[in-house]
Amino acid sequence: MQQQFFADVIRDLIDQSGLSRAQIARQAGIPSRTIGSWANGLVNRPRHWQDLVRFAAGAQLTEAQANRLLTAADYEPVATLRFKAGNDADRSLLSPWESAETPFQLPRRDIAVFIGRSAERAHIAAVLQAGGQLCVIQGMGGVGKSTLAATVARDIAAAFPDGVLWADLRTTTPDAVLEGWGQAFGINLTHFTSTMSRAARMWSVFAQRRILIVLDDVIDAAQVKPLLPSRHTACAILVTTRRQTVADSLTANPHNRIALTPMDMEASMALLAASADSAVVDADPETAQSICDLLGHLPLALTIFGRVCRARRRPLAAMQHRLLALRSRLDHLQLGQDEAVRTAFEQTWELMTPAERDAFRLLAVLGGRTFEGAVYAAVADLDQFSAEDQLDALYTLALLDIVSDQPRRYRQHPLLAAYAHEKLDDVAPAERRFIAYYHAFVRDNIADYTALLAEWGHTKAALEMAHRLQENGILLDMVLLLRPVWFARGLHSDSREAYRWAALAAPDDETAAAIALAHGEACLEQSDYTPARERLEFSMARFTASGDVLGSADAHYHLARVDIEQDQLTGAKDHLNAAWRGYQELEHVGGMANALYRQGRIAYQSSDYAQTDSLLVDSLKLQQLVGDERGELRVLLLLSMSALEQKELSRAQSYCEAAFAISSQLDDIGEQAACCYVLANLHRLQHSFENARAMGLKSLDFSRQEGNRATEANVLLLLARNERDAYTLSDAGDLSQALQYAQHSMALYDEIGFTYGRAAGAVTLGLIYRGLGNRDAARASWEEGLHLAETLSNQVLVNRYRELLTSTPEE
Repeated sequence: MQQQFFADVIRDLIDQSGLSRAQIARQAGIPSRTIGSWANGLVNRPRHWQDLVRFAAGAQLTEAQANRLLTAADYEPVATLRFKAGNDADRSLLSPWESAETPFQLPRRDIAVFIGRSAERAHIAAVLQAGGQLCVIQGMGGVGKSTLAATVARDIAAAFPDGVLWADLRTTTPDAVLEGWGQAFGINLTHFTSTMSRAARMWSVFAQRRILIVLDDVIDAAQVKPLLPSRHTACAILVTTRRQTVADSLTANPHNRIALTPMDMEASMALLAASADSAVVDADPETAQSICDLLGHLPLALTIFGRVCRARRRPLAAMQHRLLALRSRLDHLQLGQDEAVRTAFEQTWELMTPAERDAFRLLAVLGGRTFEGAVYAAVADLDQFSAEDQLDALYTLALLDIVSDQPRRYRQHPLLAAYAHEKLDDVAPAERRFIAYYHAFVRDNIADYTALLAEWGHTKAALEMAHRLQENGILLDMVLLLRPVWFARGLHSDSREAYRWAALAAPDDETAAAIALAHGEACLEQSDYTPARERLEFSMARFTASGDVLGSADAHYHLARVDIEQDQLTGAKDHLNAAWRGYQELEHVGGMANALYRQGRIAYQSSDYAQTDSLLVDSLKLQQLVGDERGELRVLLLLSMSALEQKELSRAQSYCEAAFAISSQLDDIGEQAACCYVLANLHRLQHSFENARAMGLKSLDFSRQEGNRATEANVLLLLARNERDAYTLSDAGDLSQALQYAQHSMALYDEIGFTYGRAAGAVTLGLIYRGLGNRDAARASWEEGLHLAETLSNQVLVNRYRELLTSTPEE
């Protein structure tokens, strides 16, 4: 029995070694026929243990395998024989199994503290420590796959007592990897003629061990499969790759596949602070967040840019502008040739087929914005199915993300978009196809604001491209089509830029005047009065010279708005009179209704509420006659505000409800802001302070979206009054918050030059100071208000300030 058992062990170990008997004999210095006798069961027990040790060394057995052989022949294990060895010759025979340093081949990663990825880090560690598992990290270049792999390997190295091995498959062949593994474990692979035989030999060594193997940057599944075990072992394998197809090929278990994406804002900020300087980031968090967005939250980019900032010792704001131009952004994300975001992307570029490279280049036109397949099909001049096939190919290379499936929308990382720009030599043909697509899209969807806003980034880009490529006809048509959308959705910054381009493209004075009128109105909506007046006066002059009565009347009307909001009421009346004459000459009922409304605004601003109501009632009749819902809404809101000033809450609520009913039918941010403002004021006067606060904050949000600083200032003052009233009447208000609102409001009034706003706001600001016990500040505020009221000849405000300044401190 002993003889047969020993023979079985010999044959098994020969098979595991991957060597022939003759090869083992030559390396061991033992006759081949002796090994044959052992394997065939002809020898009960070798006479000398030294012969078995020579065999084990020639077959390159591990210590565990050598011990199995010795035990089968009824000899002591290697460690005991080494202890008892009485001469140098025996000790030399046993030297292959002398204790060596456990291999730990991880690359050097100079990371003080690993930031973010805590969930992925814990998940991968748990999978690998479960034993015999293969886990894949997949993602775009620069997203941190290798860094995460190295960090996890360090975390769990203690769970793999036989070593940690690392191989970079992008720069190393499987044969070279196997040779390195052999050297790490003292195994000579020179006698093996094929990759598969070398792999079989190494896995015979690994079979009885617990090793963590990291295969980094795998390009192709076929490339790495020779390095994988053919049967279950206690070893764990961690793979990183850019290709989704590699991840899918290597493991069918979705639990073992980690799709690594760019970091969230919190982790990005922490990484930027660690790379640059936490004090620099803390000093300007808003700029830091903007930089994180510009860099697409890509760890490699954040790390390099932070280190550039640290090296140059400049504040973030001084460095941010370098990243604004997409086409040159990568130039500022490098520290020499070896450490650059561009280098990481070039490694992916080398993997791409010519067709994939062509598709990737064309994505530069989309500028990192989300898009549907139909957009790319138009840019690439392909049918829908061919376009989708190309997009899917780029997705598997981690060069695109799928951000939604209903409908399917893609997005290219902004830094990849910058890299695509570098690769696209002649972008103009693709850009012209892009412009044509969005010109048609705007024309076909002009009444569908939801559809238009979903593609707004591309629409703005199409306008800019049309301007740059001098596609003037398309540019002017799109500007004309988009005007209602810009004003309804408060997109005045976008419209102003487009109007500047359109002004350069205007073919005649008539077109230039129309563009200037719309441009001036957009400036006015943002309380930017100087350019508003300049554009409106330009348009008025052109309209007057050409005899366009309606255009001239419209210009006068909007110039009156400028004067009203800058407290120049005499000039406003003159402009309104001129507008009225023009509208009346043309029998333009809508224009006359609007002129009456503005006259009502002048009366309201002068605190003449009886005159306000009279003018507005006449305006309302005309607005209803022509069916102008927006005009009717504005009149109703001002009637409600006039009623509030007269403390006629029931009448104010009636007007407000009528206005709100109209606003619910309109998708207009400016009107929604105004409605919420009046409702908040109504709630405040009814002492429903929580509802007033909620509605006021909603109005504030709308006004900020629109960029209307005058409305924003009015809402902030209302919120200050609400907090102050709540504190006075119910102790539920916050005077400190009220002070912040009021001070912010006064600063905005000062910024836009709205004297009436400051004159009225000083009442509230002084009352808040008095409530906080700062009587000197209260008196100073009211004295300033009195001076402003006297300048405006507003007797109602003058009387109010004199009353406050002569009253006792108690209210």
